[in-house]
Amino acid sequence: MSPTQPPHDDTAALPDVHEPSLADILRRSNLSGVYALPFSGRGGVEHAVAACGHRLLVADCEDSEDVGIVLALLGRDLQLPDYYGANYDALADCLTDEAWAAPAGGEVAGQVLVIAGADPLKSADPEGFDTLCAVFSAAAEFWREAGVPFWVFFDLPADGLVDLPILPA
Repeated sequence: MSPTQPPHDDTAALPDVHEPSLADILRRSNLSGVYALPFSGRGGVEHAVAACGHRLLVADCEDSEDVGIVLALLGRDLQLPDYYGANYDALADCLTDEAWAAPAGGEVAGQVLVIAGADPLKSADPEGFDTLCAVFSAAAEFWREAGVPFWVFFDLPADGLVDLPILPA
């Protein structure tokens, strides 16, 4: 046996396994919902969104502890319609509005929302944060039933948030 050759080559016995990419996951409306930002971070999400043709919106809660301020910032950053009233009901209505989901008047595309700076709200007003998550979850369910991917990623520690599912190949 040559000193540069390993005693045996195990790689020949390994099956060709395809691990789903983040873009593969984001295309699946049946899995969409509210999650902690994946390990790939915001850059990884941006790359995956570009690969699958969804719309990406990033909202900065500006580290506010006040749910009213957070709701107003969400309206601004998520490009919600002028009639948005900066409350939970209005947020729910706007997130399920086809005119918002297809701003160019075309077909409704997948939506990926990245919510940053919500840590202080989560700490100061856990009930308000939970209600916000429930609104996002209800919107995800609405779009999931329509076959449209709707993902919300919170850019904060995952305490209480679900990690992205790991898909079989």
